[in-house]
Amino acid sequence: RRAGNGEAPGAPGTAVEEGPARPPREGGPPALPGRPETGFRQPTREQREPRAPGQAGRTTLLMEILPAVLPALLKGAKMSAQITVQAGLLALAVSMIAGVLRDSPSRLVRFPVAVYVEFFRGSSAFVKIYWVFFVLPLFGIHLSAIVAGSIVLGLNSGAYGSEIMRGALRAVPRGQREACIALNLSWWTAFCRVLLPQALQRAIVPWGNLLIDLLKGTSLLSAITVTELAFAGRQAAAALGHPMLIFGTVLVMYLILAAPIAWAAKSLDERVRRALPAGRAA
Repeated sequence: RRAGNGEAPGAPGTAVEEGPARPPREGGPPALPGRPETGFRQPTREQREPRAPGQAGRTTLLMEILPAVLPALLKGAKMSAQITVQAGLLALAVSMIAGVLRDSPSRLVRFPVAVYVEFFRGSSAFVKIYWVFFVLPLFGIHLSAIVAGSIVLGLNSGAYGSEIMRGALRAVPRGQREACIALNLSWWTAFCRVLLPQALQRAIVPWGNLLIDLLKGTSLLSAITVTELAFAGRQAAAALGHPMLIFGTVLVMYLILAAPIAWAAKSLDERVRRALPAGRAA
């Protein structure tokens, strides 16, 4: 029955109607009874009580907490990796196009590209994510949280990547350009066959660093209901306690996700250096 006759809601003998359950976050673990927003079971008294120091106590703690936490953390890691791939592909495409156009001889081409680069480099990615997700629907543009976050992160990283590309193109020795002119090569042929391969070789490692930074930036999307790795760890720590163990596991998982990116960038750089002639792989 409803609270009435002067009785405060929640008083003994008074039943208070509960509101509708909160919907699960996008990409989050399946809701379980009693805790729809996290999906973790309620902590037991043994899990909440402090453990006595010792190897046996630590081993028991790991065996109790990690099996309850790892499925949600792995799902969050998968979501972070998915967003990194989507945003990374967009960032690489935008950075190449914008980096080339920044050196265009036409001011009409350089100016809008420069505005884009300076806007995304000088404004907060967190605010831009909020703006795209909450403001664009007012104009009839509705994007899912994952799509909105991937677009913002991709454009944001593309602005930084365009400067990497522009610097790599300018680092190509001037003699290479003069040789193309002497051989009467067209601009397109000289750019695609001579200048671009040398510029890409110089940009591989910086782009790898940019993708790693993009991976870590996926944690910003928890603000728009995306349950990625960092938010999954925060949910687990709030539901089960033991933040040192849980966030330590999250740190290790971020390192595991970033390691293949660093290894791929280094391996690709070495392969390109071996493929290019000695004079062009400087």
